Amino acid sequence: IFSLQEDLPIQAELVVAYTIGGSEHQVSKSVSLTLFRRTALTWDDSGKIASFVVPNEGIVSLFSHRVAVTSGLEDRYRIAEKFFRGMRVCDALGMYGIHYIEDPEAPISKILGQASFVDTVRFPRTTLLLKSGDCDDTTALLCSLLESSGIKTAVMTSPGHVFMAMDTGEPAENLWLFRTDELEAIAHAGRVWVPIETTALDKGFHAAWAMASDLYRRYSKERKIEFLPVEELRTTYPPLPLPKSSFTIVEPADEKISLVFLASVEKVGDALYRSSLAALQDRRAKASGNSALKVRNQIAVLHARFGRDKEAEEEFRSCIQSDPDFLSSYLNLANLMLSRDEPKKAISVLKEGLAKEPESVLLNLLIGRAYLSDGDQKLALKHYDQVKRLSPGTAERYAALFEKDSGAAQRASNPTADFPLIWESGD
Repeated sequence: IFSLQEDLPIQAELVVAYTIGGSEHQVSKSVSLTLFRRTALTWDDSGKIASFVVPNEGIVSLFSHRVAVTSGLEDRYRIAEKFFRGMRVCDALGMYGIHYIEDPEAPISKILGQASFVDTVRFPRTTLLLKSGDCDDTTALLCSLLESSGIKTAVMTSPGHVFMAMDTGEPAENLWLFRTDELEAIAHAGRVWVPIETTALDKGFHAAWAMASDLYRRYSKERKIEFLPVEELRTTYPPLPLPKSSFTIVEPADEKISLVFLASVEKVGDALYRSSLAALQDRRAKASGNSALKVRNQIAVLHARFGRDKEAEEEFRSCIQSDPDFLSSYLNLANLMLSRDEPKKAISVLKEGLAKEPESVLLNLLIGRAYLSDGDQKLALKHYDQVKRLSPGTAERYAALFEKDSGAAQRASNPTADFPLIWESGD
């Protein structure tokens, strides 16, 4: 069945055997049916496409692992490494070049959501070989590549269209940092996810994100958007088994990918930093009192995220001086210090904040993480116990960092690994 390339009409015999009063009887009937090709799919349940997401297939795995090196940009920006890794995989696929060709017999725009039409979804390696496909083919391909790179994905649908989203590795509390006038982000399972239009990757990551954001905003208001995490679909629709491939794929040269990738980083940086900064500065000019304080804090976070440490620290300290009860700036200033591997300074700032509000979940969580970096497991667990008491859900999200004895403090030395920084907006 799994090697069938074309639909196969077959004759079958249905046999029913039964026993009545000790006598055996049998009835048979010949029936005609069609055994469908292995690429066939009906769209009554959009989650079925998860069977075509095959991250461990050989060609997919080779392609993704060869292109996913991010060149240390996570050290330049205080943004999760997964976000940059996903961006580079997207740009590599865009450079590789997949031409959009809709299925002529059953275009997805007309059959999505219907069980009466049989569609063809190509396996990712076939899409790579042919360098063409429609939105479901490219969605299955990009989801496979990203999943193979260690990045969780979700299939998304809008009326007549399929696209996807990727997990940025950023905590859901940072959602506000990924939203601009043209870009949208989604909070799911404690993480920030960004939508991606898989048919627009040749225009670069920023354009693919912006186009998917437009779809999401347009149809989510009408509740016509599906968001289907691949991980949650696996039980019902596991990856289809495939024989070993007989062909090879050559990914674009690393230096060419890097040029496109760095251009994407600049465009995304313009959107997430410069555009947001301009909007916040405009708001600051019109705000007063507590509202102005919140905007100043948000501006400082932007500075910190994009490596402008001096400006960030000055703004955070100015916020604390203006209002010593404004807890967000204590948390954010400590984030800055932890990212510079200065746990003792972070602990000092967090103690000041906790003196104002001992019951703060995030301050207790962050000081626990700071104590881990400083090698004090006992005090780290003391504050983690506070988090468990105040917010069991938050504690569960970070349990692996605090409750595994082996190497916990060592893992905590990298804030973007097990403990991505939570930047407080103050709202």
